Amino acid sequence: MRAQRPAGFRPGVAKRAYRMSYSSSGLEFFAYTIPVRRPPVLLILISVLAGIGIMQMTLMIGATAYRSALWGRQISEVRDEVNRLRRDVRILEQVRAHADDPEYLRSLARCLGFVGTDEQVIVDQKAPHQPNPAECRAPALTGEPRAP
Repeated sequence: MRAQRPAGFRPGVAKRAYRMSYSSSGLEFFAYTIPVRRPPVLLILISVLAGIGIMQMTLMIGATAYRSALWGRQISEVRDEVNRLRRDVRILEQVRAHADDPEYLRSLARCLGFVGTDEQVIVDQKAPHQPNPAECRAPALTGEPRAP
C-alpha cells in the first residue's frame, strides 16, 4: 500500500513557516512568514532579454517613423524642384521658339532694362532703386504662355 500525502501538499513548496514577533506600545504581535524560493536563473535571463528586445523595438519603430517623415519632406522638396525645372524648360522652349521674333526680343530687352538707340532715357530722382516686377510683362520671364 502506498503512503498518502497530507491534504494541501504541493511538491516543491516549502512547508516551513517562521513565527516572528514584535511589540508596539506594549502589545505583542505575531506574524508568520513563508520563505520564498529564488526564481530560476533562466527565467531572469529571459525576462532581461525580453526587456532589452522591447526597448530595441521601440527605438527601431521611432527611427523608422523619423526616417519616413524625413523622406516624405525630401520627396516634396524634390517634387517642387522638378516642377520648377519643368517650368524653366517650358519658358526656355518659348524663348527658343521666338528667338527670331524682333517684337519678342524687344519686349525681353525692355524687361532686362535695355533702351533702344532712338529712345531718350529720363531718370526720376525720386524713383525707387528696385525695379517694379509688375512692369515686366515678358512671357519668358513671368512664365505666362505667349499668345500666338
